[in-house]
Amino acid sequence: MFRWLATLLLMCLLQAGSATANNFPTAAQVEADARAAVTNGRVTRVEIDGGWKLERESGYTFANLAKQAIVAEKQNTDGTRQQFNALAIYQRGAAGDPWVFDRLFSYGWKSLDGASASAAMDAATLHALTLKAMRENPGGWMPVDPRNVYRVDAFAVVPGSIREVSDSELVWEIEGEFIVDDTTQSTDPGVKKLRQRIKVEGVQHAQTREWILSKAAEVSSTNLGRQALTREQKASLPTLADAPFDQLYFGDK
Repeated sequence: MFRWLATLLLMCLLQAGSATANNFPTAAQVEADARAAVTNGRVTRVEIDGGWKLERESGYTFANLAKQAIVAEKQNTDGTRQQFNALAIYQRGAAGDPWVFDRLFSYGWKSLDGASASAAMDAATLHALTLKAMRENPGGWMPVDPRNVYRVDAFAVVPGSIREVSDSELVWEIEGEFIVDDTTQSTDPGVKKLRQRIKVEGVQHAQTREWILSKAAEVSSTNLGRQALTREQKASLPTLADAPFDQLYFGDK
């Protein structure tokens, strides 16, 4: 029994010695580093969540990374509040070197103000966000190559299509009409009108609070008819490749 107890005590001493030798940053230092790493808004609370975890990256013969989990709360510049989890990550160049703060990896964001950011989005807001995304990158939203798009008519958020995926993620659908090239032979130039429904994904950036949109899928496309043109008429039409988006957009601005 005494031999077993002595072995247990020796193991505890070795573990304690190892933790001391690693010289991990103090809880106060971790909190200060986490606060300084968040530049958009103000961190109001930091709580240490568990113990340190050592990791060895490829090319090292010792653990060169140390990670400390935290739970924190943040007040944004617009007054809203959020809670998030994060890893305060430290690194060292040699086994005996002191730990230096490297970065804060955040995840698990959620609102502390009741309704989430995504739940508060309505059709009018999503329409404005989608239109902004189209202006910034028209080619990413068109049914065909921008060189073959002559007009973008009004579009609308499809009623009942808004779905909240998480506190900071939404999907919805828009439907709009486009005038595009329909020339299959040089002797028969023309254009056609397409009605297309598109699925949109929106994710709110955790730090900047800006919404990042992407065209997720084309849900449906309907040919509404063709208009024949002369070569001169077609050649005179500006396309989305060489004209500003607002010049060819005829919806609400």
